[in-house]
Amino acid sequence: EVERLVVVENHQTTGGLSTSVLEALHSAGIQRPIVKIGIAHRFYECGSQAHMERMYGMDQDRITRAVLDGV
Repeated sequence: EVERLVVVENHQTTGGLSTSVLEALHSAGIQRPIVKIGIAHRFYECGSQAHMERMYGMDQDRITRAVLDGV
């Protein structure tokens, strides 16, 4: 039992891992808040992994805030 789920994916969240997790939970009758961390469904720039993580909020600080505070 957990209060919330945090799904981090290094690509667009629309139709990605977050969507699959939500569908699986729904099918199992489980309802939990979910925080999706990834790239919003839009055109995005490219760069190094470190750059992308900072640019799109997929860095350690953001993930820690999501786990601890649900933000």
